[in-house]
Amino acid sequence: MKASVKKINYTPRKLRLVVSLVKGMNVDYAMQYLSNVNKKGAPIILKALKSAVANANIDPKNLFIDKIYVNESSLKLKRILYAARGRGKMRIKRYSDLHIELKTNNG
Repeated sequence: MKASVKKINYTPRKLRLVVSLVKGMNVDYAMQYLSNVNKKGAPIILKALKSAVANANIDPKNLFIDKIYVNESSLKLKRILYAARGRGKMRIKRYSDLHIELKTNNG
C-alpha cells in the first residue's frame, strides 16, 4: 500500500506545505480536501494518493495515511541569473520526491 512519485517539478518546501495538511487523515476525506486546496502541489499529491489506493485494492473509507513525506530529488537544474557589471549568480531549480504509505483502520 505504497506509492511514490519521483522528480516532481516543484520545490520540496512548497510541496511540504500541502503534505502537512493531509498527514494522518482518512484517505476518503483527504481526497476531498485535496481537490479543494488552491495549491499547485495538491493535484500531484492527489494523483499519488489515488495510485496508492489502487495498489491497496481496499475501499478508501477503510484506509488512512500512515506516512507521507517529501524529499529533495537528486535532479537539480542549474541556471544563471545575469547581474550588473558582468556578474552572474547560480539559480538552482529543485525537484521533489513524494512517498505515501497507507494503512487500514482497526475498527
